[in-house]
Amino acid sequence: MPCSRVGGADWERWIVFLADREPIADGFTTAALSCGGSPLTAAIYRQGTIGAAKAHL
Repeated sequence: MPCSRVGGADWERWIVFLADREPIADGFTTAALSCGGSPLTAAIYRQGTIGAAKAHL
């Protein structure tokens, strides 16, 4: 699943999918990480699809 398409609902569906198939331990946690990037990539990473997905999380 490409990171640029992962928002909160997608993240939740992915975790439910994994939990239902038991490849993850009980009590696991997830984390969303960000990269500040440079002004050159700001249009893609901050104002683009990745930024929108991160805001949705």
